[in-house]
Amino acid sequence: MLALVREWWTSRADYRWVLDYFEPRSMEQSIRWLVTLCAFALGTVAVVMLFTPAGPHGVIGKTIVGGSAVTGGVFAARWAIYGWPSRRMSILFVACADVGITTVSWQYSDRFVGMYGLNSLVLISLYVVFFHGPRMLAAHSVWVLASATLFAIAVGTGPDGDPALAIAQTIASLVIIVAAPPALQIGFWMVRSDADNSLVDSLTGLLNRRGLYLHAGDLIFPEGSGGVDVVVMVLDLDRFKNVNDEHGHAVGDEVLIRSARRIKSVIRGGAVLSRFGGEEFVLVDVLPRANAEAVAERIRAALAAPVETAPVTVSIGVSCISGSEFVASRHRLPALLDAMVAAADRAMYQAKRLGRDCVVADLSGVDLPSDDGQVHQVALSQLPQGHGFRRDRRSGFERRSGIERRTAADRRTR
Repeated sequence: MLALVREWWTSRADYRWVLDYFEPRSMEQSIRWLVTLCAFALGTVAVVMLFTPAGPHGVIGKTIVGGSAVTGGVFAARWAIYGWPSRRMSILFVACADVGITTVSWQYSDRFVGMYGLNSLVLISLYVVFFHGPRMLAAHSVWVLASATLFAIAVGTGPDGDPALAIAQTIASLVIIVAAPPALQIGFWMVRSDADNSLVDSLTGLLNRRGLYLHAGDLIFPEGSGGVDVVVMVLDLDRFKNVNDEHGHAVGDEVLIRSARRIKSVIRGGAVLSRFGGEEFVLVDVLPRANAEAVAERIRAALAAPVETAPVTVSIGVSCISGSEFVASRHRLPALLDAMVAAADRAMYQAKRLGRDCVVADLSGVDLPSDDGQVHQVALSQLPQGHGFRRDRRSGFERRSGIERRTAADRRTR
């Protein structure tokens, strides 16, 4: 148990994880509006408090409560208008909520009623459990513990003090607000860890097919970079079955691990690379289309580099779509990736037919379902062509330095 708690405590906080999970399921907006409603409700409670006899009587107290109400309204408006905040803004939200709830609760003329106000901190505890890490939860819990202790002393030692009642209320508050959230966060962290592991290929450490589809939407487009496209490459190791037959599956596994390592060594750090299954890898990246051939050729050369045991080569199929088209179709990303992977897969099989150990680019369009249920064709970007191309009439491809290009006209006559 201690080892589990230690691992949880040292785990990296991933603020975006829940959002990345719910966004493809069209639930991110609902969660955002729920947080907005809670922030608005806390501000409304502070406003109502100004009109109750149990509320603040002096100018200072009313100013504090009024300021807290305005702060709650500002945060509610920020969530409603500008969408999900950055991690720093989220931390500021938690800090302001902690201080605001405690300060407003302290303004009640009846300290025991104020102790009940502290129970609103459970909303902040739940928020921290799901969107922040253990250290943030620890800081929040320390604040709650200090606030509850302060109120317990005030209730137990006041003119009409009731120490037993103060202790009972403090214990109840601490169990709900301090003790339960860490247990809840540990359970959530375990579920999240299992979910993350389900996105990773256990042999190579790369993303699996499901992980690729989840993370492909995270590709970042450099601002002001014209001509930046989304490139999909399907890479299939040549004659991999022979490796297993001649050397055994243990060596075959080593070849897959070695291949994954070599691919990663020659691609951009922000690229999304996955093992799609068997000996097939899929790469999704954002780069100028002029660089697509160079990247594919680097991968091909890296895998073909000499080794002592079980050398392999790779056949690579490439499809490419403009960055603007990718962004416009992001809301139906799985269908778009399906179409692009299928196009790159066709090109990869053409590379096999051409003798393997080469790169083929499929430049034909892909059929993509639109929002109205109709099917329209998304044009794949034309990779830049140099002066050294010649037409291979038998294959219908344009070739240079082992790079093959399949055109839309070739697709129609296939």
